[in-house]
Parts: sequence; structure tokens; C-alpha cells
Amino acid sequence: MVANCLKCRKIFNKIKSPICPECQKKEEELFDAVRLFIKENPNTSMEEVIEETGVTKKKIIKWIKEKKLDLVLTGENAIRCSKCGVVISSGNICEKCSKSFIDTVNSLQSKVVVEKEKRLSHAMETAKRRRK
Repeated sequence: MVANCLKCRKIFNKIKSPICPECQKKEEELFDAVRLFIKENPNTSMEEVIEETGVTKKKIIKWIKEKKLDLVLTGENAIRCSKCGVVISSGNICEKCSKSFIDTVNSLQSKVVVEKEKRLSHAMETAKRRRK
């Protein structure tokens, strides 16, 4: 499928990404620069990362939420769990809320299975009675 790159507006053959290969390469280079800076400076602040790499705060936060970067931010830059508000280093929700969500889904799945088994059993009993 042919599309316009979201970054440079150039026409390109879109397979997965909404940005062209050239812009993707630039994005990867920026990401690598940020990742290397954080690796070499593990206790760095968001401001230092921005100043040293030239990458925008918005892009860094996006990478943190996508779990591509692991950077603990504090104060107004802190990334917070979207459910409980605790400060997190990556993603959108903390481990505790993630586990709670998984437990809830598992519980609901179990209830659905039990309900389906009840309906099947009831249908089979009804069919047996009708045959008699």
C-alpha cells in the first residue's frame, strides 16, 4: 500500500510503520543515542537527556510508555500508573495493577467457562427429556 510518511510526508510503500524507512532510521538513531546516554549515565534526569541528545520530552516519554526505555522520572516528569498513580519506570501501569488486572481477567474467564458448562449441561438435559 502506498502512503505518505507521517514525518516527512514523502510517498512510500507502507508495510507496517506509518513512517518511511529514512525517517524510521532517524528515529532509531535518536533512540540509540538516548539509550546509550542513559546507559552511560544511569542516574540522569529528563532534562539532562533532552539537553545531551536533543530528543524531545514527548518522544522520550513515548518510548518509556512503550517499554523501550527504562528511566525513572521524578517530579512533574514522573510517569505514573494510569490506574493507581504510583511512579513507574516504564509502561502504563505498575506491576501491582498489572497483576490485579490479570487476576481479574483470569477470574472472569473461569466464570465464563463455568457458565458455558452449565448451559451445555442444561441443553443436554433438555434434549434427553425431549427424546423420552
